[in-house]
Amino acid sequence: MSSLTDRQHARAMFEKTISPTFAPGIRVHAANRIRVYGLVRMYRRRRRYRTILTYRCAFHVDNGIRVWQGQLATEYAYTMKTITFVTQKGGSGKTTLATNCAVAAERSRLKTLIIDLDPQGTAEAWYQGREAEMPKLVRVSGAELTKAVQHAKQNGVDLVIIDTPGRDEPLTAAAIRVADFCIVPCRPTPADMKATPPTVATITRLGKHAAFVLTQTQPRGGRLREAEAGLSMLGMVCPIPIVSRTAYQDAHGVGLGVQEFDAEGKAAEEINLLWRWIQRKMEKLIHDQETHVA
Repeated sequence: MSSLTDRQHARAMFEKTISPTFAPGIRVHAANRIRVYGLVRMYRRRRRYRTILTYRCAFHVDNGIRVWQGQLATEYAYTMKTITFVTQKGGSGKTTLATNCAVAAERSRLKTLIIDLDPQGTAEAWYQGREAEMPKLVRVSGAELTKAVQHAKQNGVDLVIIDTPGRDEPLTAAAIRVADFCIVPCRPTPADMKATPPTVATITRLGKHAAFVLTQTQPRGGRLREAEAGLSMLGMVCPIPIVSRTAYQDAHGVGLGVQEFDAEGKAAEEINLLWRWIQRKMEKLIHDQETHVA
């Protein structure tokens, strides 16, 4: 949709505000200002934009007739998304998933930033071993998290991926709070599954969307099916399990994603399917939010 069409549509809505009945979607903030909220899907370089159309209105009286004048301003802002990888059980493959999804996002032409909140700095060590400049990574403290996310948005980042500590602490809740979507890695073991309810409770309390991803699994078997069934009682489960493969460790050791390390391998195929699934869920999330606002 072109900006000219946006303006024509907004002018039509503005003309309706002159009548005694205000059109849906119009909010009067002050006597001389009417703001028109419109959600418009635009695709420029495969990015989704939100359009806010603003009128600053005034009138004067000419021979007893009220004459309205309005000035239209159109603002376009990309709706950056944030995904937090969170679990309160160490060793679940959280950082591996986060870095590989970041690489997959960059390969799908999304400007991506990894925020490393884990004091162990595993993601940062992976980044330091990379030759490629993208995706970028910054390591911040909990107090700097909100500012880092805002700075990313101001600098045109499309996607922020947050890697969190593998334990329950206020920092984890802060990372969930700024997220649009949470990924909860979980191995199909009794210990890992018993550790998930506190994470789910925090996500639910903060009103965030989330999905489980089973990691370090066998290709198939009864334990995998049992884990899927058990986790489905707590929330959404991604249908693509991440199988235990040496490619993940080998790629991580040299600062690569598995798609860069062995593009034709099984691990690369898994990450590709996982990222496509996450993208579809994020698109649905955006669509549902826009429908709700509209």
